[in-house]
Amino acid sequence: MSYNLYKTKFETAKNNYFITRELKKLYGKNNYSFRDFINLHKKYCILHEQGEIDLGHDKPHEYVYLMLEEAYWESKGRQVVFIENMELFQSLKSSKFDNFNNVDFDFPYKTFSICFPSGCYLSGMEVKSCLVSIMTARELLKIWEVSNNNYSEKCLDRTHINVYTTMKCGDIRSIKLDTEDLTQLNNKNEPGYELFKFVLKLFAYHSATEGKKLVKGFPKSCIIAPKDKKLSQYKPLRVKSTNKKHEKIRGGKKIKYRVPYFRNLKADRYYKGDYQNCKKGSRWVFVREVNKINSINSMLN
Repeated sequence: MSYNLYKTKFETAKNNYFITRELKKLYGKNNYSFRDFINLHKKYCILHEQGEIDLGHDKPHEYVYLMLEEAYWESKGRQVVFIENMELFQSLKSSKFDNFNNVDFDFPYKTFSICFPSGCYLSGMEVKSCLVSIMTARELLKIWEVSNNNYSEKCLDRTHINVYTTMKCGDIRSIKLDTEDLTQLNNKNEPGYELFKFVLKLFAYHSATEGKKLVKGFPKSCIIAPKDKKLSQYKPLRVKSTNKKHEKIRGGKKIKYRVPYFRNLKADRYYKGDYQNCKKGSRWVFVREVNKINSINSMLN
């Protein structure tokens, strides 16, 4: 089992002769930075809008926004979260949500990457790593260097979740939704949306386990880092799983196979005492699954 660390667009571009040639022309042989790379793309966006060049896609600014989030991630020490093993991946993959109405999510880090063990597939697409941002629109617009004057206070305080991953062909697949748009996920099964839902399940798992499964350190597996990057340049965390408990249902009650799911806690009583600072709708519990031989399993034990 191995892991591939997330590569920024800047790290990927270092293998592109035409981009590096342009950077060297503007900034000198080896003196260009990530910021220079972003500024170059901003220049390309302006030329694209003026019709002087064709970047080959309709929303070139989306790439700039991604790079600005990557630069923010890098400035915070490259926080990376490892899915500890395939068992945890499969458990989260198969789990469901009871609903997405009036829900919210929270996580200790605003921007981080997720690394999956080798051999993880979602909707037929192998996933190795992705970049995730979870923050308010106000925070996101600041990172994107965009004015927030045209947004209401309510919109600015809403939680936004962005998930980016690189396809095998090199294209970037991104899904960006705020918490009021999550209901549209119910009918989405494409690879990008499945990855987005997996990230939400990770947030719910973190809530349901009260953060006890998120621990510091690298996994004991081979880790493939981008060129010129050392592991000491990352802040590693592992999402742990534990052995499932198996117990027979008493009383002879017959329950057919039930897919595990996360249930959202909405009542006010769940947001008092130790949980008074939690965002309303951000707490989750995991409902245990029952297999075909009526044995209860719980990945939260």
